[in-house]
Amino acid sequence: YSYKDAVANKETLAGYVPVSEDTLKDYDELLSIIQHDLLLDLNSVTDDHMFSGNNSTGIVGIKNTTAIRKMRTKVMLTAKRVPTHVLVSPIIKQEIDLYKTETGLYQSITGDVLWGMKVVEDPNCDGLLVYDSYAAERRSIHGTTVDVDRINDQFIHNELCIRAEHTKALQVRYPDAFCYASKTNLDTAAA
Repeated sequence: YSYKDAVANKETLAGYVPVSEDTLKDYDELLSIIQHDLLLDLNSVTDDHMFSGNNSTGIVGIKNTTAIRKMRTKVMLTAKRVPTHVLVSPIIKQEIDLYKTETGLYQSITGDVLWGMKVVEDPNCDGLLVYDSYAAERRSIHGTTVDVDRINDQFIHNELCIRAEHTKALQVRYPDAFCYASKTNLDTAAA
């Protein structure tokens, strides 16, 4: 097992939601938008960067360069870590859920556990990622801030934009504890 030292670069990530000026005056509605739409968008952007980011001065995601069970074995042998999770694309999860055996029975993932790993369905994932959840950590550099401003023709439409942002870094302690296969590669291997 060899480990390559690298710097966990920080990157500021942002999500935004357009709102009317009237909405800004309604605290309850504004709070609802911030808690749901705005932070949901920001978390989705962050998850995408942690998974597939490719910024030479920012976050580099955990995808690496094969079936789930074989991926588990690969992580165990190369990283000497026991994988705790399998991240799956919703499309692949659907294919697994709807797969029927030769006798016509559905093969199901009971209790969202497969081969001893917790199954996590994520729309940001375009394949399968088997990993040890203790092999990497999101680091918060700055907390979440919220700013309000106008973009494009929002002044004419009496709208503003609310932007939330935070600065994060992804510290990967064991890069070999992540094994990724894209849906395209999985489909090619199955053919």
